[in-house]
Amino acid sequence: MAPTAPRMAYLTLRGVSVARALGFLGSPHDLSIVEVHPGAALALGGAPVESIRTFREDLAARDDLLRWLAAQGLEGIGWEVVTTDHSVAACAAAWAAWLWRRGESNWIVPADPPHHPFDFAC
Repeated sequence: MAPTAPRMAYLTLRGVSVARALGFLGSPHDLSIVEVHPGAALALGGAPVESIRTFREDLAARDDLLRWLAAQGLEGIGWEVVTTDHSVAACAAAWAAWLWRRGESNWIVPADPPHHPFDFAC
């Protein structure tokens, strides 16, 4: 779904606001922000295509993707609480951000401020 679609527009605006706020906080920690697309990250990373296509509706596909993410090194997944498609997408996004931070992304578009202030990685 495009970020400008009616329901996604609100989510996109919230994400932009949170990212900008984090950037202005002046955290003492090494803070990095990257934009990712969980489905694209899974596909480019080699996750089972049929599971990617059906994980929104299919619990078995979600379980398959979580097992695949664990095999890729994403540790500490709370199997009992990660049951929705949103939770699986969040795990995939965390995995994609982790790869980006390690310089191992499958695809990167570098930041181009001011309109695109963060790298986009999958």
